[in-house]
Amino acid sequence: MILRRIAEDLKKQHWTAIAIDFVIVILGVFIGLQVNNWNEARNERRNERTYLQRLLVDFDSNVHILDQYVDGRRRDGKTLADLAIALQTAGTPPTEAALQGPLCRWGAAPLPPLREGTYDELVSSGALNILRDEKLRILLADYSTAEERSAYVSTLLPALQHAAEPLDGYRTWQVTSQSLATVNGSVSCRFDIAGMRRDPRMPSVIAQLVRFQKLHEIYRTAELKSARAVESRLGQLIGRQ
Repeated sequence: MILRRIAEDLKKQHWTAIAIDFVIVILGVFIGLQVNNWNEARNERRNERTYLQRLLVDFDSNVHILDQYVDGRRRDGKTLADLAIALQTAGTPPTEAALQGPLCRWGAAPLPPLREGTYDELVSSGALNILRDEKLRILLADYSTAEERSAYVSTLLPALQHAAEPLDGYRTWQVTSQSLATVNGSVSCRFDIAGMRRDPRMPSVIAQLVRFQKLHEIYRTAELKSARAVESRLGQLIGRQ
């Protein structure tokens, strides 16, 4: 309609009318672009809030899981340290129930079942920049680095298992009632503490298990601290919106 009118005005050389029509066209295009940009920005903010909420759910869970994990590694490390002292001083060793976890799994701790789906989705899709808060992006990167460092400790497991092989001579696997099983369903371990006391290799073996638990505790504690920082920032950002 406007284009036809402009064409007619050109034929008649109505320059004022032509100028007005051009202004109308330009304003229409400008307003259309602004509305489109506004809609895109609104959709991005909606998507951002959705991601923030999903990340907060993930990190609430991860903080809880890591807190329990660190506590478990600290507890297992103390049990092993108490055993090492008892072997060297003829003191009272930890109970068999207490030794089930740290000795039946060779001092290895299972990896914590962390929730990583939302952050992985943001990274893999290239949508990380949808998060406008620079501090949050830095905290997420710091957490990812801390998690990678924690995972590195698990690569030491084969060497630890080799070092802990002398334990096999003093550990007997048995099927027990479900109430006594703490590691592998209805299977548990019994330990020849007297034999371990007579073996000069045992203090070194147990010391390496203690060290491995301590490494898990140290690295996962750093990861937990980083996860809490992300969780706190997410709560602040969602509270502002």
